[in-house]
Amino acid sequence: MAWCLLNILIFAMLSDLKSAFRQLLKAPGFSAVIILTMALGIGACATTFGWIRPLLFNPLPGTTDSSRLVAVENFANEGATAAAPLGTSFPDFRDYRDHLSLMDISAIGRGALAVGDERSSERTWCELVSGNFFDVLGIKPEVGRFFSQDEKSDAQNAHPVAVISHSFWLKRFNASMSAIGSTLRINRVQFTIIGVGSEEFHGTQTGLDYQIWAPLSMYGQITHTGTWMLEDRGTRNFTMLARLKPTVTVEQARYEAAALVALMAKVNGHEDLGIGINVVPLWRSHWGPQEMLLKPIEILMAASSVLFLIVCANVANLLLARSTGRQREFSTRLALGASPRRLARQLMIESMLLALCGSLLGLIMTSWLRGALRWLLPSIAAPSMIESPLVGPILGFTILLAVVAAILAGVAPALQAARANVNEVLKGCGRGDLPGAKSHRLRGLLVVAEVALAVIAMIGAGVFLKSFQSLRAMAPGFSPEGQALAQFNLSTSGYTQQQADSFCQLMTERLKRHPGVIAVSYADTVPLGFYGGNWEPTEVERYQPTPTENMKIYRNLVGPGYFDVMKIPLVAGRDFTLRDGPESQNVMIVSEGFVRRFIPHGEPLGHKVRGW
Repeated sequence: MAWCLLNILIFAMLSDLKSAFRQLLKAPGFSAVIILTMALGIGACATTFGWIRPLLFNPLPGTTDSSRLVAVENFANEGATAAAPLGTSFPDFRDYRDHLSLMDISAIGRGALAVGDERSSERTWCELVSGNFFDVLGIKPEVGRFFSQDEKSDAQNAHPVAVISHSFWLKRFNASMSAIGSTLRINRVQFTIIGVGSEEFHGTQTGLDYQIWAPLSMYGQITHTGTWMLEDRGTRNFTMLARLKPTVTVEQARYEAAALVALMAKVNGHEDLGIGINVVPLWRSHWGPQEMLLKPIEILMAASSVLFLIVCANVANLLLARSTGRQREFSTRLALGASPRRLARQLMIESMLLALCGSLLGLIMTSWLRGALRWLLPSIAAPSMIESPLVGPILGFTILLAVVAAILAGVAPALQAARANVNEVLKGCGRGDLPGAKSHRLRGLLVVAEVALAVIAMIGAGVFLKSFQSLRAMAPGFSPEGQALAQFNLSTSGYTQQQADSFCQLMTERLKRHPGVIAVSYADTVPLGFYGGNWEPTEVERYQPTPTENMKIYRNLVGPGYFDVMKIPLVAGRDFTLRDGPESQNVMIVSEGFVRRFIPHGEPLGHKVRGW
């Protein structure tokens, strides 16, 4: 009996589906307009969801139970850099790793390294990671192995081994097993490849593609800086990720970490004085593209949701108008014995068919735009962004949007058809009670809803545009017009400080000879860049800090002519020259903010400052 009822239901659904196809083909222009309109609303929402999903719901694909992963961040909570996010030092990381019981912590250092021999090298983005890195993230190797127990030790420069990404394995070794055990020259240092990461894993910064992972204990050798970088508690070059122990909450882990940091400030003195710590979900981390992209994507999601509702109201209005023109058809079918439920089902299937066609077109739009996020990140400042694949959750979300759109757009025409007055419609009288009059009122409400949503969208767009114009009108303190930016790192090639200085001076002189080049200079960091510069301890003559004040500031090393290139006016004093070198008197240029904080009274020129 149940089988027979199922067959009858399937036959009825197929019959309704065929009828829906015939109705759409009768008015191809009308159907095309609705499909394109639905594609716009569904495609916009699906595209934005495809962008926001990796930031919020799956920030580190390829890891095990990523919901238990958190970011552990230091910050400066005193002085002019209040609440400024900071990296951590290797000694601090070891204290966190060895004394925090509620989570397992790993440390990461990131950068672009030179991979290749003397004749040809390639700029490759790598992560130097603590020995427990792969264990904390719960990643399994695609081929080979990860760090052994001996390679997980903190002994510096003792384990020149590397793990490569799946994409690097395909590109460099054509997925050959011979990659395991072969050597890789990184920053002129030979590393042995021991494993290949999983295909889904691309590193610890959401959406960015890292290619190589090596032990953090090799930091001094790979950067040619010696062993002191991992021994100095004040050198904060690393970030941290952690996995919470089972049943441990973020709040519990944050409380335990804060208690340890307070103790470390007492034990370690000025190196940890004024340093705070926070434990946050990965999507709230300050280290990664989510810090820059999350807020714009949230705005886009709100805007696309409003657009989707406008589309649904517009399509409902169009379908309602068309349904009004088919009242005689509906009344005739009712008179011949069709049930109101059957008519309503027929119209809902027509609406669902339109929505599904619109969603398919919307998915095509999503596939075109899924990699557009890379336009928001300068390629010079970060690894390339990976395109978010059209995986199950995005397809499921698109289907959900199609169902919602079909219901919102199709319920009014379906109800109108089911409530048709057979006698009045067939006689063509009863003007005041014709369903057409009721549909006009409903269509009027839909138009009002469309206009209201459109006004909301226009107000939001106006506020957004006004904010954008206000930001553009703000004086950043320098002039970016007519400037070109290039990035290089001489330390990765093993240059000494003297060789690096000679290279920069020679490069500056040669670039100045090019036609159209007015001025050239160089610096460690650029204004409004991704990095604020090195955070260094400072002592200012005749300035007495409070007992808990953090006396570290961000500093930037710049070449002669930097302020001229950036069009940064000097309020007092002079610019750097080539005579300001290692053999001359140490000089510095400070900001007005520095003067307001440390030298509020008196003449800043000639003031003595001790730092780094």
